[in-house]
Amino acid sequence: MIGYGDRARTQCEVVRLFRETHPDLPPLNQGTISKIEAHYREMGHVRKVPSKRQAVVDDDTKLNLLLALEENPITPARQLARDRPFFFDDTLNGARYLRLLQHELMPVLCHLFPNPLHPNLTDERLWFQQDGAPPHYAAIVLQYLDRIFPGRWIGRREV
Repeated sequence: MIGYGDRARTQCEVVRLFRETHPDLPPLNQGTISKIEAHYREMGHVRKVPSKRQAVVDDDTKLNLLLALEENPITPARQLARDRPFFFDDTLNGARYLRLLQHELMPVLCHLFPNPLHPNLTDERLWFQQDGAPPHYAAIVLQYLDRIFPGRWIGRREV
């Protein structure tokens, strides 16, 4: 159920009401309504995102996060994910994700899980896992993971 107008309505009712209200527009289907509803539940609004991406977080918030990290540079891995988000000025792609792995994540992992024989690598008992987002399986990322975590990473392996 989603709210539409003056009360909560089913998706079928929303589709019917849209057709009645906007007969000159192409009809909506329930899949479209489901996507709009999911976006609303996740984001709290249904406005379209402008084609030029705007910063999701303002500069003051970024500065506060960085200052907090400066105060406590040795942060447990779970807190790292919670307290230190990474901001990209543009859409994440394979090259940007690789730089994130090389310059942000690996130094932290090498510090938290040191390898006495190879200081630039993590402990050989550590496994790395990522989901199937397109930047995660760019060829340069897969080659890097194969080199840094040989046989010890989980995720899509084909391009």
